[in-house]
Amino acid sequence: MTLYTTRLLKAVGARDADPGATAVRRRLTVACNVLVLLLALLAGASLIVEYGCGIAADEAPLFHGAQRAVLAGFACLTLAKLGLAEKKRQHLKERRPDLAVAGLILAYLAAPEAFARAFHFAVPGLSPDALASVLVAAMQGLVVLAFVPATLRASRWVMSLSIPPSLILVLGFAAMILAGAGLLLLPNATPGAGIAPVDALFTATSAVCVTGLVVVDTANAFTHMGHWILLGLIQAGGLGILVMTALMAMLAGGQTHLKESAQIRTMLEETKLGTIRRTVFRIVAITFTVEEGGALLLYASLPETLPAQRSSVAFFSFFHSVSAFCNAGFGLLPANCAEPGLRDNVAFLTAIMALVVVGGLGIPVLTNVGAVLARRRQGPRRARLSLHAKIVLSATAVLLAGGAAVIALIEAGGALRGKSFPLDLVHALFLSASSRTAGFNALDMSALGPATLYFLCLLMWVGASPASTGGGVKTTTLVVALANIHALVTGRDRLELFRRRVPELAVTRAFSTVALSFFFIAGMVFLLLLTEGAPLQDLLFEVVSATGTVGLSTGITPRLSAAGKLLIVACMFAGRVGILSLVLALVPARGAGRADRTEEPVLIT
Repeated sequence: MTLYTTRLLKAVGARDADPGATAVRRRLTVACNVLVLLLALLAGASLIVEYGCGIAADEAPLFHGAQRAVLAGFACLTLAKLGLAEKKRQHLKERRPDLAVAGLILAYLAAPEAFARAFHFAVPGLSPDALASVLVAAMQGLVVLAFVPATLRASRWVMSLSIPPSLILVLGFAAMILAGAGLLLLPNATPGAGIAPVDALFTATSAVCVTGLVVVDTANAFTHMGHWILLGLIQAGGLGILVMTALMAMLAGGQTHLKESAQIRTMLEETKLGTIRRTVFRIVAITFTVEEGGALLLYASLPETLPAQRSSVAFFSFFHSVSAFCNAGFGLLPANCAEPGLRDNVAFLTAIMALVVVGGLGIPVLTNVGAVLARRRQGPRRARLSLHAKIVLSATAVLLAGGAAVIALIEAGGALRGKSFPLDLVHALFLSASSRTAGFNALDMSALGPATLYFLCLLMWVGASPASTGGGVKTTTLVVALANIHALVTGRDRLELFRRRVPELAVTRAFSTVALSFFFIAGMVFLLLLTEGAPLQDLLFEVVSATGTVGLSTGITPRLSAAGKLLIVACMFAGRVGILSLVLALVPARGAGRADRTEEPVLIT
């Protein structure tokens, strides 16, 4: 194909100064990009069919031959784009990932025997059948690598469009949920007859929105492949579609255009264009570092008598670490953390609780605290926490300690009866931390009293902090709203916290978020009362848990009707993307009025 392209360009007399030749180059480049994207989709579809549905032994050669054809097409098109590029050096610099993958593909296709000898030399004990399987796995790995550059290019194209960030957020999460539901419906993702489509949609929404509400037993309703799919959905939902899209756009290579940079800056709420790349990679680095460290702590704390489950202990630890840091609440045991051997394991519960709290603080707070600690180690120069970090840390400490104290007092004669003081304190702290968007439970929820359930609704409604993996109205919203009420009562005309003035826009957004949250929860509870026969207390708890992306339940989730499940899906979706962001995405923006209207007072009592 490269030779054909070169001859075609010579035939049209391609020169940098020839407008006709330049137009031909661009059209051929666009055609190559479209073909690469189609081949990438075909490659991804072949892997999904092979691993998600399974193929017969006599069909394997056909599938593998098609995958080799896809790889060859990708390599040829990549080299063709290099030949079509006007500025070859710049193209080589910007398309290094594509060219590296193309080089690996050509090496594999040209000399598969050399690959076989290399694998056999590395692992001498491989049997011929095992060696053939390894080579097939290597080829499919190359198929995945070939899929990545096309996906990155498509993400960068999306970032360059004039789409409001709130709409990108909504559409991105919706697409991720639908894709996740489709993957969970694959035959190899579930044992037996599989699950119903509405249950797959519910589970995918709960995983992407890092909620943790389940309508099927996660431990037994999914295979090991299904657990890996859930893990991927939880990780993607925890990072957020905005961070993932921005990261892929940056990894695509080349310089990010100003328009794209402004879009990413708005989505990440970053104030400086020059710090966007550093911010995105910092988020990813912190996330993976904390999750890996948490997995090691969980692995060390697990008892030898861990109840039997499908996956290995290492995967069990990693799954729960990701689920905890992302505040998802998914577990691989039927009773979650209330399983024997875990519910009274102080080390395990403490590690889960620490991951939940750290994940709920938000990346801005973690980076600010890290910067402060680093500066203090370097010398006597004074470092300062930002106003946002001070609000988040103070509110988190008060809610965590205050929530644990209230739970311990209420349940002293109930769910916590008969436990020792240290274990009693750990359970109270665990439930206090988990109720603010994590959803793990180490106590029997049906044993909790009505007062405790009502108090947990308040904690779930508040949720975690902005730019974190948790949901809810957020700690800063609560603090700003309460502080503004105090300012009004004391006769102050402006809001100040920690000797800093809070912008009026933040106050307006706080009260708007609180009002929208109350209206949304009230409306969803009303609709569920029409479709379900459960008590009001249980339905209210379910709606608040879903909207706060918590995942705690009184046990009515599996018994919901299809309409009730879809309503809870809407609650989880709105809670993850943010009710205010959802309204901004769905309601078209209107400009300022044509005339400056006369101001007239309105009585507010």
